[in-house]
Amino acid sequence: MTRNIWTSLATVAASCACSLAILWGLQGQSGVAVVDLDEVAKQLGRDLEIQSSIQIQTEQLQQKLSAAEQSAAAQLTEVRKPFGEHPTAAQEEQFRRLQQSAQSQLAQLKQKAEQEIAAHRQQLVARFKAEARPIAAKIARKHRFGTVVTKNDSFLFSFDEAVDITADVVAALGESRPATADAKEAAPRATARPLPTLNQPDAPAAPTVRQVTHEEFLPATR
Repeated sequence: MTRNIWTSLATVAASCACSLAILWGLQGQSGVAVVDLDEVAKQLGRDLEIQSSIQIQTEQLQQKLSAAEQSAAAQLTEVRKPFGEHPTAAQEEQFRRLQQSAQSQLAQLKQKAEQEIAAHRQQLVARFKAEARPIAAKIARKHRFGTVVTKNDSFLFSFDEAVDITADVVAALGESRPATADAKEAAPRATARPLPTLNQPDAPAAPTVRQVTHEEFLPATR
């Protein structure tokens, strides 16, 4: 009888140990790891690469907008020449309509430039996230985490520093693609305009277009 009791107790103990092991494994695999992509980008110089690329495109679009503005101003000047110093009311109205049309076209070009810059930035950030995602997932599995979230997401209020895998992601991603010399050279330019966070993709400042005023091309009639 005593032997049967001890045998039963041993069986129960083994079963409990097995259950605890399974439960521990499941808990480990279902844990949540945290990674700060902004910090990863900063440590590896990727934020400077992104910023530099955005600034280059912004400057290119600014040049196109400036050329369009100068062309519109030149066309308006040519339209005004035959009117002389004292245009008629009809000529003034005609010029005003042409001016409004030119400004509308410039505004459309500016809006298109803003959209192109925003799309370019989103593409660069998406490319960086796609590069970091499998590495972060691999490191998380290594530490027995089943989920990875980014630190700067709005729903993440707090977390235990023990689940932060940012440093590991920086090391692993740096080994796969070290920071380039171009990123270091771009640093002085990139610091001129702060880069929005990778987790909150705000569009950068858009190129500005100077409005062509009525007084510049058509003196007020007396």
